[in-house]
Amino acid sequence: MENKTKFNNISKTGFWAPLFSVLFYLAFDIAAILNMSGILASQFWISILYYTPSIFLALSFVVMMVSIHHYAPPDSKIYSHIGVTLASIYATINCFIYIIQVLIIAPTIVGVLIWPPLFYISASVGIIYPLAAVLIAVLFRRNSARLYSFCPPDHPT
Repeated sequence: MENKTKFNNISKTGFWAPLFSVLFYLAFDIAAILNMSGILASQFWISILYYTPSIFLALSFVVMMVSIHHYAPPDSKIYSHIGVTLASIYATINCFIYIIQVLIIAPTIVGVLIWPPLFYISASVGIIYPLAAVLIAVLFRRNSARLYSFCPPDHPT
């Protein structure tokens, strides 16, 4: 029964992650079309509408790659693991650059300087993602009593 639940969770995640990737990509394309057609004239809104979907596109792409990794046959898992690693590198660089663009550069275009400066933004990015990873792992863990115990599975905790 537990294996069926695990497969069902992977199936749901494997369905929704690519769908969100496509939606965020389309949002980016719509922003590009609005910009190129001249409908969107404000540099501030161009920056926000371009980069915000890109941030979420990178994150949903990593989730999609993890789903692919779980579906891969055992002899192919090395390749899907490499794909997950490369997707993680892409998401890290993408999010770092675009969060700076959205939180620092876009507001300064309209004359608003948002505090904290670049150093604090970069430090918060380095803290937010690991905390989000732990939070997701904790929230979706079925047996919260053995929360990441380093004991073997048969060890009484």
